[in-house]
Amino acid sequence: MKPVHASSVSIKVDRHDKTYRPNDMVTGVIIVNTHHHHMTFSSITMAVEGSINLHLNAKNVGLFEAFYGSIKPYVMIKKELNIKGPGIASMGQSEFPFEFKISSEGEELFETYHGVYINTAYIISVEIARGLLSTNLTADLEFVFEVPGKPTAKEEHSSEVCMTPKTLQNLDPAVAMSIPPFKIVGTLHRLVCPITEPLTGDLIIEQSDIAIKSIEMQLTRVETVSYAEGLAQEASEITSIQIASGDPCRGLQLPVYMIFPRLFTCPTMVTSQFRVEFEINIVVQFEDGNVVTEGFPLTLYRS
Repeated sequence: MKPVHASSVSIKVDRHDKTYRPNDMVTGVIIVNTHHHHMTFSSITMAVEGSINLHLNAKNVGLFEAFYGSIKPYVMIKKELNIKGPGIASMGQSEFPFEFKISSEGEELFETYHGVYINTAYIISVEIARGLLSTNLTADLEFVFEVPGKPTAKEEHSSEVCMTPKTLQNLDPAVAMSIPPFKIVGTLHRLVCPITEPLTGDLIIEQSDIAIKSIEMQLTRVETVSYAEGLAQEASEITSIQIASGDPCRGLQLPVYMIFPRLFTCPTMVTSQFRVEFEINIVVQFEDGNVVTEGFPLTLYRS
């Protein structure tokens, strides 16, 4: 005897990449599959919500408050649509079209972003009400929202890199002076960068009395959340690329080329309630075990 499959519902938008911008029309269909007989329903409704969820860091505010005391979500878009009244879905597959415009009622819209303590998401939810004796069918779909705009910071043509024991800011001066002499120079072509274009540049080892084990470039996000007691801030690594493995030849130009990961980066966001900012760290590990790091603030925007 063949098993009886339950009815199901799913959401499909017309754009393959599910990516939209302000004032775009989102069109698609709600797909209902019934495998053994037709299905009656009292209504098909849709909800669209774009919100920012903020969570506190246990290290800043204590474990109990961090677990139970997430800050109230910041809602940017909230729409409710009545797709269809009472009706019947025939056996097999039925489709119900929908459309809505991405717009807010005075609220600023922020780009889709999946972080550690800050998460921006745009969700389409569908519910098919089937009556008292049947379970309602539900489905969710996240779409990607992009916000073009120019940065407030001035676009820099290039930023010079110069790393020596004397320039290190994150080390105690006595520790820095114990590191054997070295000098690493180079250029980052811009630190105000379109998010769709790579970060490029070059590094040159002019001097190093100790052999170098590796050189990496890290992309780090710094998330800041404002709450009643002050600010909770956390830095976390998004990705890293290896510029060199082993001891590079002195004077050799080492190319830098980093692509910004989608969803895990976004245009730099600074508001009174939260901030998402980015940094580039050049990390040099020497064969004797010493590790030195130089950081550069990075502003991202979407053109």
